Amino acid sequence: MTDRKSFPGVRLRPVAESDYEMLERWCAQSDVFQFLEYPEPPNRYEIKKAVLAKNVEILIIDLDDGTPVGFFLLYFRGLVRHRSREFDIAIPEIHRRQSGLAQAAILEFERWAFEVEKYSKLWAVIFADNAPCIALVHACHWPLSPVQEKAINYRGRPRDVVMTHMTPELLIETRKRRGF
Repeated sequence: MTDRKSFPGVRLRPVAESDYEMLERWCAQSDVFQFLEYPEPPNRYEIKKAVLAKNVEILIIDLDDGTPVGFFLLYFRGLVRHRSREFDIAIPEIHRRQSGLAQAAILEFERWAFEVEKYSKLWAVIFADNAPCIALVHACHWPLSPVQEKAINYRGRPRDVVMTHMTPELLIETRKRRGF
């Protein structure tokens, strides 16, 4: 069992004007741009346009010292009716991925979503071959669905996926399994 105190300190904040250049750079250095459903890495103006059009909300993941290290994309599907949000998480710099940072960000994201924003559900669709993301979800004790074969058509190719979700009620049980 992992002790929460061993995780790096992180904070979440809404994307700011000064973040769009960094987001453009992150999209160019990795496949993060695919979350935004662009055929190639978008520039800062395209990212800002998606945010302003309310196609996506972006929360920046900062270390406690203010260093930005990643982001959450939150999609608006189902938000108005059910207060649920589909999301993706991105830690673009590879050297930061093995530090427990994503797990710390998920824990902070749960707090923000359920305690601050009062969402009823968080959920994500994960490609079945994305072992690091599946391992992250497993480490956070989020439930995973069985593999759904050829469940989505992604860029003209059928892809197998797994689904994960969290609710405030499920989080209470999950926190017991985590030990904090």
